[in-house]
Amino acid sequence: MWAGQGTPEGDPRDLPQPPQWTSDWELGPPDLVITLPAYQLRAGGSDMFRNFVVPAGFAGTKYVRAWQFRPGNRVVHHATIQMDTTGLSRRLDAGDDSPGYEGVVALTARAPDGFFLDWAPGHRPATAVEGTAWPLDGASDLVVMLHLKPSGKPETVQVSLGLYFSDTPPTRLPVMLRLTRQDLDIAAGDRSYETSDSYTLPVDIVVHTVQPHAHYLGRRFDGTARLPDGRSVPLIQILDWNFNWQDVYHYQEPMALPAGTRISMRIVYDNSDGNPRNPHRPPRHVAYGQQTDDEMAELWFQVLTRNEVDRVALVKDLRGRVLQEEIKGRRAMLTREPANAALRDDLLVMLTEAGRFAEAADEAGRSAVLQPASAAAQYNLGTALMAVGRMEEAKASFEKAIAIDPDHVAALYNLAQVIDISERTLAIRHLRHVLELRPGWAPAQSSLAWYLARGDADERIEALAMARSAVKVTGGRDVSALDVLATAQAALSQFAEAAATVKQALALLPPGTDDTQARGLRSRLEEYQRAIPRR
Repeated sequence: MWAGQGTPEGDPRDLPQPPQWTSDWELGPPDLVITLPAYQLRAGGSDMFRNFVVPAGFAGTKYVRAWQFRPGNRVVHHATIQMDTTGLSRRLDAGDDSPGYEGVVALTARAPDGFFLDWAPGHRPATAVEGTAWPLDGASDLVVMLHLKPSGKPETVQVSLGLYFSDTPPTRLPVMLRLTRQDLDIAAGDRSYETSDSYTLPVDIVVHTVQPHAHYLGRRFDGTARLPDGRSVPLIQILDWNFNWQDVYHYQEPMALPAGTRISMRIVYDNSDGNPRNPHRPPRHVAYGQQTDDEMAELWFQVLTRNEVDRVALVKDLRGRVLQEEIKGRRAMLTREPANAALRDDLLVMLTEAGRFAEAADEAGRSAVLQPASAAAQYNLGTALMAVGRMEEAKASFEKAIAIDPDHVAALYNLAQVIDISERTLAIRHLRHVLELRPGWAPAQSSLAWYLARGDADERIEALAMARSAVKVTGGRDVSALDVLATAQAALSQFAEAAATVKQALALLPPGTDDTQARGLRSRLEEYQRAIPRR
């Protein structure tokens, strides 16, 4: 047997020709190369999560059809990429003497709809599914989070990102379907710890890519779809998981799955001495966490739905269930690291999204205590207090944030929202400052127009121009911006125009919507039809 003979090499003449690349970028020269500033990583200590902020640096909007991440150094455990159009991430970066900043990614940073832009060892260049190139605003900042693991000696880290643009905008928006378990509890020596998760599809989908993720204890991955008729279809199987060789896998033929299909994930871990990749000698207890020697359980699918209504329904249903698991995971990590402000910030964001506002306010208060000199922490606390109606306390927190950072755009904006109408002049001053720092920002334009519409004739004229600008920036698709435009129109006795604008806003709401916003719009429509200004 060849293996028993010591695996001798065959005739070198039989070797295939090695692949030839046109450049050191696998897909050829990118349309845009973004290089992060060089960072000096310390020799030892715990893992570091550092966020680097770089401008996209071009005019207009481009659409990204493919991208390649180059880590440049083996100490990069993984990376994620998001975009921030507010400038807040840039200010956080500028507040640190070294390139980048540590801690949680700014709440204003977002990944494109339907994409999880990440890199892990083994990842090849990524290509968007045909028709789904994602938009990149040239005025935005890219926020690259690097998970860095010290190697025992000082290391220079400098990563780069190559982007390839499409000639056409996307015609479809994908959805990231995620299975995850964040209650992992793997005993030392356990050779076959197993975890699983599953999800039943509420709508028909077509699966285009699959991406598994675990750390060093993972040994086996199984993803399966059980169809409504009882048939079982394998989605992915990895019998010998290797953290250093993972990727996003594209199906050669996209897989259509009907509503009612149950998608399942099963992962087996080996926390024994028999696992050659176990980082612990001897083995120790391992739980869920973001550090290299913690563990994770993730299985992602990028899918397309039949239509936009189905896409919205799927996103809403998925986010609700995943959010509860993420909250569970953050609470578990905080039991081990109660002084970790970044984890508390993560948790408060998740609690807020889940509508658990009182719990979010409690976490924001704890985070602010841990970071007394942080404008971001005071801003987060103020936002959480706003959500539970504690406006005076929220106002005090925003004022503290601005005292620390006078140009904190989000704090200035939110302070204008909690200021009583009797302090209209102060609110206007804050909002004008916001627009100096971030010209053309539609939410600030709408808020400023709302206050100006309650002023004298000149201010009402300015309000109309400001509100029209906000509607133009948002493409006439933002209900709140249209509502403010109607207010400004009515303030100038343009009641027919105001009524038409409210009807435009109502048409954007899903049929049958009867929430507070919808009822308010209908009430104002009646007032404008009766020529009653909203003052």
